Amino acid sequence: MNLPNTTITFHLKQHTPLIHFQHEQDGATLRAKELRPALDKYLWAKAFKNDFNAYKKFLIDPSKFEGGNIALDYKINIDYSKAEIWKSPIERPKIKFDRQTGKQTLAGPEQFPCFFGNMGETNTKQFSMAEGIIEVSFFSFKTELLNHIKNHFTGFIERKNFGTRQSKGFGAFWLINQQVAPGVNKFKFKSEITYREQNVFKDYKLRYPDSDLNNDKILLLERYWQVFKQIELFWKVARSGYSDGRRDSNNYIKAPLVFYLNDYFEAGKSYFWDKKNIKLAYKDNALVVSPNNLLARDLLGLASESDWKSDNVVVKKNHTEDEIDRYKSPITFKPRWNEKTKSFDVFIYLNPVEKGFLDKSFRIEWKKRGERVKNNLILKTPPAFGITKYFRFLNGVYKDSILPDFIQSTSNNDLKQIEKIFETLTEFNNPNP
Repeated sequence: MNLPNTTITFHLKQHTPLIHFQHEQDGATLRAKELRPALDKYLWAKAFKNDFNAYKKFLIDPSKFEGGNIALDYKINIDYSKAEIWKSPIERPKIKFDRQTGKQTLAGPEQFPCFFGNMGETNTKQFSMAEGIIEVSFFSFKTELLNHIKNHFTGFIERKNFGTRQSKGFGAFWLINQQVAPGVNKFKFKSEITYREQNVFKDYKLRYPDSDLNNDKILLLERYWQVFKQIELFWKVARSGYSDGRRDSNNYIKAPLVFYLNDYFEAGKSYFWDKKNIKLAYKDNALVVSPNNLLARDLLGLASESDWKSDNVVVKKNHTEDEIDRYKSPITFKPRWNEKTKSFDVFIYLNPVEKGFLDKSFRIEWKKRGERVKNNLILKTPPAFGITKYFRFLNGVYKDSILPDFIQSTSNNDLKQIEKIFETLTEFNNPNP
């Protein structure tokens, strides 16, 4: 008599560091208690199409489903015996050149790209890495459920990151030798990694003279810094444009949304983005109220409070009905190290903008030191916004005809990196989705 197979195992590799709020604990990396609810949610949507009748026979306790408990009847074991777990600080000390002494010195913390959670905190988070092969095993007597996991785990792990700041690419795991198939709403760019090893080692030893981290791990940390710097640059441009932060500087890129809303968002109509409207209302006292004034930038992720340093102003956005205080970005970055090219392939997965965030009104507050708070401006998100259409604009008209005007003959390193990122940006899609 052949007994049914009650276990399936997948082999993972970690490609970017996981930021864990309990980094001081042993094994503070990918954990079953974070993986399991995310996988259950994925299976509920993808395998069972949100159909309770198809789902209920696999639940641990169907009676608890009405309370939102969708826990499926399986167990997970994550085995790190073939991997080395190590940790590292996230921020690093800045290095500056002292002209008087002719030597390099340290000066304060340098914020890691795409992460700002430790600035000013005492209980700081750290990077956690598992270097090697990670075995993830699923056990269940319900073999049909195991088949669903087998059929969908690859797609799940491709689009899912773990830990803090996962939408920006931290905590990225991939199956060993996983092939990424083209699909709807996928883009990618190549993140080139360049460094001189001796300079990297020298800078690290200056920052951490007592560290016993080996050279391979030091280089790995440099790779992480560079790929997340490039993700940060791409994200800044896509959402708000780019500025080096200096007054009267020519190193800037006007936000793509300005052009998109004005000429491409809706045929025959021109719309205006929020930053211009806010400045017209509060800085110039010249805003003409119009339904064509949109709150569009926050469709890519709500920034309820922003520090506009060039204007010495803090801008807050408050939902007029006090129902929305957070909105997760519909964009997920998923880096994967390519050993052959010695670079990262950064996959970008797009989700639809949530309907509950469309056609909503927000009161805009303008707070400048020494002046009374202004809050009479209300802007509305558009009733519809196609995120894939916007990315096709970025990958087409914008990178071909608009972006080059801002980066011609530049010596600015950020702008050079932005140029390379957009040169390699492609839509990773099926020809007939």
